Amino acid sequence: MLGTLFSSAPLLDELSILKCIVIEHFNSEAPALKALQFIFIPEFKSVSFKNCPNLARVALESLTPLFEVDNPEWGKTTNLIELFASLPKIEKLLLDNFVLEQISFILCLLESSTDLEELRIWAIEKAGIAMQPVSNFLKESKWTDMKLNTLRTVELALYECSRAELFFIEFLLGRSPILGKMFIKLSRVDANEGCRTSEEVMRFSRASEKAEVIF
Repeated sequence: MLGTLFSSAPLLDELSILKCIVIEHFNSEAPALKALQFIFIPEFKSVSFKNCPNLARVALESLTPLFEVDNPEWGKTTNLIELFASLPKIEKLLLDNFVLEQISFILCLLESSTDLEELRIWAIEKAGIAMQPVSNFLKESKWTDMKLNTLRTVELALYECSRAELFFIEFLLGRSPILGKMFIKLSRVDANEGCRTSEEVMRFSRASEKAEVIF
């Protein structure tokens, strides 16, 4: 029903889907769409924007952790990855309520978004989430040559700056040749730990000579 509605609105340029927990299938064509906000419970079976050549700003927020280990349906992220693969012109991406330890999903999104200029991730507590060995994963040949050639601004709101999050910060700094600024906010870190974290991050190599890290 929703897909039919929006496919019949060819002039629609902004779309917000907020807390629609009953959506299982969302398939739409919106050639004029420029901005999408999608707040969801990850129980949908398919999401598709087949004809959205102008979509440049995307905000995704999961109302529940996307990777709950006790709910196998929520582990099926193929639909979201396929969605981004069909939207390579995204310039601004916000991921809210995501877990950086589930790094494969985030990297697939970055790989698909070849025009990405601005990335914002608001991470959540990782309790109860099945983890991946992030450091080993980022060293796999598929990702070692990955470049984020258009990324200019990064904003990370991190829960406690875990080792996985630090590896991800190092990954972004080392593969973004025109990065200008990276903003990092730590929500559960005391002053001493915050200083140690910032000192460690400042030692990371940077692909961009102009990259500035701001805590």
